[in-house]
Amino acid sequence: MIPDTLLTRDNIPFVVMQVLKGVTTCQNQERQSKRSELYLRCGGGYDTESTTVTDAAGKPLFAFVYHIQIMINGSYIYFRDIGLLTPFMKELAEGVRRFRAKKKQPKLIIWVANLSHEYAFFKKQIAAAGITDLFAKTARTPLKIEVCGCIEFREAIGLFGNSLEDIANKNTKTQKLKGDLDYDLIRTPDTPIKKAPEKGHEHSEYEYMRNDVKILDELSEVAFKKFTDQKLKIPMTSTGILRQECKNMINIIR
Repeated sequence: MIPDTLLTRDNIPFVVMQVLKGVTTCQNQERQSKRSELYLRCGGGYDTESTTVTDAAGKPLFAFVYHIQIMINGSYIYFRDIGLLTPFMKELAEGVRRFRAKKKQPKLIIWVANLSHEYAFFKKQIAAAGITDLFAKTARTPLKIEVCGCIEFREAIGLFGNSLEDIANKNTKTQKLKGDLDYDLIRTPDTPIKKAPEKGHEHSEYEYMRNDVKILDELSEVAFKKFTDQKLKIPMTSTGILRQECKNMINIIR
């Protein structure tokens, strides 16, 4: 784990090397099984903060991201230019590939609360890095996006709960902080993120942002214990969990 880090183009290689230090792998089946899944056993979460610009009547005109936060293996990384996501994903993929075991390539899971929402903002950046697989319910509701052949962005809502707060209540040690950011304010990538609580708030803007992605980071170990360690595939939705339970019951009856 490294101290909270502001990502720049210059420090990307160093950051990737540090966040993957000491990481191990886990697998749900024997290596020769076609259905086996090999993952890096570490956390991964992605979240952004965005601003929506409206007209005088309050009708949304456009929206943009002004702050990006990623947590990997407990290390908090943040940046203001979403364009940095492409070189970071490419370098991170190189780091993940170093864990390759013979013919099996492990993958790194990065949980996203609402993947369809984030995809609307980062589709150009991850397309530039290289989308290698995609699973979606509809054209605009992806559940899994694989980048560079070894990084999986996965939808958390739908598998773990109905909202980030619900996900935290049911699954993680870290809980959603009371209160939230003031979303009526228009912020840009140049707007300073306050690290001290404002009047009437228990926590600072920085704390709210960091805490949300920490919840997502903790979901990986939840998934590994609940599915991978039990020799099960990690499902895409709660419906997938029901399918697994039905299969287990059928096997018991047989």
